[in-house]
Amino acid sequence: MTARPKMASLTPLAESGPLPQLGDSLGFLICDTARYVKRVLYARLAPYGIPGGCWFVLRALWQQDGVSQRELSATLGLAEPALMMTLRTLERLGLVARERDPADRRRMFVNLTARAQGLKKELLNVASDVNQSMHAAMSEAQRQAMMSGLASVHEQLASTCVDVVAPSAEPATNKSSSGAVSMLRPRPTLVRSSQIRARAAAASSKKVN
Repeated sequence: MTARPKMASLTPLAESGPLPQLGDSLGFLICDTARYVKRVLYARLAPYGIPGGCWFVLRALWQQDGVSQRELSATLGLAEPALMMTLRTLERLGLVARERDPADRRRMFVNLTARAQGLKKELLNVASDVNQSMHAAMSEAQRQAMMSGLASVHEQLASTCVDVVAPSAEPATNKSSSGAVSMLRPRPTLVRSSQIRARAAAASSKKVN
């Protein structure tokens, strides 16, 4: 097993003299900025009757439709009970439909409806406008530096979170003493952090080239 690199040791706040201003905390700045991003985006989605909490579920399904609830839960970093509530809301709005896997009745697949597909272009344009308003506050060099820095922070923190998992694409098999072969539940694998970092690096490389 490869040992994780140690994080640089920091002096505890209580021992480092005067307490820094809250606005100087990276964690607070990220969380507070995310709060404003949601407020702006959710207000723009409201006229379409889309609850803000449903947005990223739709966004993930537009990227890859027909995934299982567990895969969707892992992609978004949502607990399955919380995701279930969001999916029920989307079902009531006529935006998704769930169906059981014929081969495994415990597994549920999530599919977008025709109505959700019809809203895709317009709602993605709404999200794009919000992103553009954020980009307008920075130069391109600042944007790239921020994306790279946040990707590094995300990767570092995600590597310590054992609950950020997704099913393996290849389920394992188990052969019993009687010779019967049964399918085992897929083993979890960490996702998202490496994908985000790779995407940021690719964007930066594309800009340079």
